[in-house]
Amino acid sequence: MRIADRLERLRDLVERDHGGCEDTTCTMATAMRHGHWLVAIETWASSGASDAEFDRLYAVLPATYRFFGRAYKAESAEFCKIPSAECSCGAYVYEPEDVDYHCSNCGKQVPRPAEVAS
Repeated sequence: MRIADRLERLRDLVERDHGGCEDTTCTMATAMRHGHWLVAIETWASSGASDAEFDRLYAVLPATYRFFGRAYKAESAEFCKIPSAECSCGAYVYEPEDVDYHCSNCGKQVPRPAEVAS
C-alpha cells in the first residue's frame, strides 16, 4: 500500500471514529476542521483509543509523517496558529465563539485573548 493510500485510510478511520465532535477542547476535532490531518492522526494515535486497523496502518507509516517528522512539524506549526485560550480548569479551548470561548470540559466561559479580540 502506498503512503498516500495509508494516510487516506488513516484519515478515514479518524473521521469515522471522531468526526462530528463539537467539543471545543478537542485537539483532534479542531485539527480536522482546519484540515490538519497529520495532527489529528497523531492525536488519535497517542490517545490509546484507536482501533486495530488504525494501529496497524500507523505502525508502518514512515517517520517523515509521524510525530517529529518534517511534514508533521510543518502542519503542527500551522495548527498552533489557531486561536485558543486556557480555561481555569486547565483545558485549552479552541476557536472563539461570539465574545468568549465556551469550555466543553467544565462549561465556563473563557475570555478571548487580546490578540483574538482585536
